[in-house]
Amino acid sequence: MSSPHYIIRRGAPADEDVVAENTYKMWLDIGYSPESIVKDWREKTLDRLKVVKKDLKMATFVAISVDDESNETVVGSAIVQLWDGLHAIILTPEAQLLGYIWGVYVDPPHRERGLAAKVTQACVDYCKELGCTEVRLFASDMGRSVYERIGFINGREMKFKFD
Repeated sequence: MSSPHYIIRRGAPADEDVVAENTYKMWLDIGYSPESIVKDWREKTLDRLKVVKKDLKMATFVAISVDDESNETVVGSAIVQLWDGLHAIILTPEAQLLGYIWGVYVDPPHRERGLAAKVTQACVDYCKELGCTEVRLFASDMGRSVYERIGFINGREMKFKFD
């Protein structure tokens, strides 16, 4: 049995449950306990996907593992949308149209194969198609080097953390 090969494709509605699951696993991966995540996380994530798909041109991209028997399994994913802001958006889209990537996750047995970079790059390419002037994401410590390798740079965002 040979090792699987991978394809990256735009997510389909049938993939959204796995994308929601991957988003949950991403939060666990970056250090949150299951107790710190709301019980209805799946419904909340799927509801958010519906809203941003309709209003903010959301797309998902998935990494698919294909085995010797041509069985396909989603092993990674990312979500991209137009940024809806934390403040009033008063700039024209020509001056600033932001894409935002979230929920990047790859199953542990499939890491170190460039899949996180590939789904992220697919998101960046999608943002370019939409006419975005910039793409943003929040990087975990584990993901920072992945994003830097494909061209992301540290920004000006600062945070103040309460103990």
